[in-house]
Amino acid sequence: MTLLNKYPVKYAFLEILLSYFIVTRISPFQNVNVDLWNFNKNHYSYWLYSFFKILFIVHFARLTSSCDFREEFYIPKFKFVFVWQAFAIFVKLLVYIFFVLIILCLCFLFFTSESVIPWMEMGSSGFIWEIKSTQSLLLMVVTSLFTGGVEELFFRSFFITKLKQMGISLFISSLISSAVFAYGHSYYGFVGFFMSLIFGIIFACMYLRYKNVYYSIFVHSFYNVFVSFLLFLSNYSKELL
Repeated sequence: MTLLNKYPVKYAFLEILLSYFIVTRISPFQNVNVDLWNFNKNHYSYWLYSFFKILFIVHFARLTSSCDFREEFYIPKFKFVFVWQAFAIFVKLLVYIFFVLIILCLCFLFFTSESVIPWMEMGSSGFIWEIKSTQSLLLMVVTSLFTGGVEELFFRSFFITKLKQMGISLFISSLISSAVFAYGHSYYGFVGFFMSLIFGIIFACMYLRYKNVYYSIFVHSFYNVFVSFLLFLSNYSKELL
């Protein structure tokens, strides 16, 4: 049964608060450290919790939709072709990011004052995961898929749609959802927060452009796998040295 929102602003705001608490505050881990993903049981626990969070988000979206929930939340019936199409988008995104990073690095080298460098280093001294084994890296593939699923279904599909139900424009809704998404990654430090904000905006634009949450889910997942691979290589090189 679908509950039609007669007072969308009131309902949507309360639904965002409730779902935010469930998605972000309920966790299988009491203490989180850089070695979290080097223990198999942590992956399995995360998969189980994420599975139920995905079920909750989708079911809650269905119950609180103001029309057909698949059209309103951009959750079409799944097709395997979405995976390959998302991978193509991810590759293009990597190419763009590569060139943007080169330009930013050159600008940083030529135009940044020396007085700013210590502040930037302090802001980048946040939390960094460690992936120390091939098995942990392989498990991170599945973990990344669950992470992309939970975060994109909530921050993009659910959050943006609820703000839209409140009469907020898609542009402002995307910025708000991206800011809340970045806040959840603030333990990475200022640079991590800023990068999460940028990627949140990218994922929001992707979600709204294609009107398909699966694209942002899989692109987000591919990105997490790519970063995990880089972290694994970083730890491996340290061991060699």
